[in-house]
Amino acid sequence: MDAILAIAALHLRALTPSDPSLPRLFHTYMASALSSYTATLHAGVNAQNGPALFATAALIAFQASASRRFLNEPGTEHEPYSLPTQWFHAFQGVKTVVIATWPFLRSSDIRPIISAQPALALDLHPLRPAFFDDLLVGLDDQLEGLPETERDETRRAYEHSVAYLNWAHARPEKARIVGFPATVSRRFIELVDRADARALAVIASFFAMTRAVDGAWWLHGVARKEVSGILGLLDEEWKGR
Repeated sequence: MDAILAIAALHLRALTPSDPSLPRLFHTYMASALSSYTATLHAGVNAQNGPALFATAALIAFQASASRRFLNEPGTEHEPYSLPTQWFHAFQGVKTVVIATWPFLRSSDIRPIISAQPALALDLHPLRPAFFDDLLVGLDDQLEGLPETERDETRRAYEHSVAYLNWAHARPEKARIVGFPATVSRRFIELVDRADARALAVIASFFAMTRAVDGAWWLHGVARKEVSGILGLLDEEWKGR
């Protein structure tokens, strides 16, 4: 319940940004939700708490991304731009919880919500040119500079993320677009954390696509803010992709 109230406070803040009480309410409810969530996880997952743990994990991940809209503009003197890594780390946590709770979710009321998500059908090696192909140009040369033990995993991380973008771009619906952070690999997130140029170009393309669905309150303005911030970290070679 506290997680739901925290999201409600976040939504109200988007509607009435001048109300100083809403940020405090959000932080109070979210802190309580995180405390209860952590304690329940440590106590162990079971049939009684599994669905609630999954729902809470999803709401925590949601707020991690939605709350970025309240940060200052990229490059301002008050708050320099920081990479939106919380979008990706938070949803990795949801994946972990899904694995732990899945035996209890299959027969719960929450399963229809999970089943309603579009089924992935990624083409990692398309025969015809795809929209985001330029993001993989020069990949072989880049991989040559890595230790051999890292090359295959890194290649898969890039190719999977770009294949997802192409899949979402083919039918740019909200469920497809916003699913990107939850589907990328841990290796890809490591590359984002390291501000790897190719990985940053990939996530800039993802955020650019959110412009198509920014009628949702939590996505409003996200494309402009994140793309502008990320481009400020890239050199000219990558800005054109």
